[in-house]
Amino acid sequence: MKTLKLLLMLMFAAAFVRGQDVVITETSQLNLDPNEYNILTGNDIHIGNGEVLIKDGEQLEVVAKEKVELLPGFKAETGSHFQAHIDTTSVNAVPEKVDDALQVKVFPNPAKEKIIIEFEKSAADLDLYLTNPEGKILQHQHIRHQQQTEMDIRDLPGGTYLLQIVDEKEKQAGIHKIIK
Repeated sequence: MKTLKLLLMLMFAAAFVRGQDVVITETSQLNLDPNEYNILTGNDIHIGNGEVLIKDGEQLEVVAKEKVELLPGFKAETGSHFQAHIDTTSVNAVPEKVDDALQVKVFPNPAKEKIIIEFEKSAADLDLYLTNPEGKILQHQHIRHQQQTEMDIRDLPGGTYLLQIVDEKEKQAGIHKIIK
């Protein structure tokens, strides 16, 4: 099973960051792994003007709030999976950085009736979003000072979903792929 990797603009040491814009000019900035589901988010995303290659077996989803620009030098090989779209309402563009401080476990996965979200430390003030792969919010929970919570998924059809965990105050995010 692939893990989910959220690539946000402040994770890229070599990327130019202009406000919430992301500029990727070389493949090494993406650090793609064929065993991970990679999502790049930002306000405006520019990819290219250098050698940027999505290789056979690699995957990248790009979600921008305003604009995605593929420039000369960008290539996706046969056998790769690349998609880009604009989503002005998606929570994908909310957080400004990713931090391991959330330390979350989500189980069971796959799940039939409910998922349990467990935090290593008590969660101070978090928003949990369960979305479909297109970013549509299906469920939302706001939790305060909890170490564990549950989401009822029994009414959802079988498929793949994303659980996005956002700490607006600390500008942290986590994302987990959920299979039903």
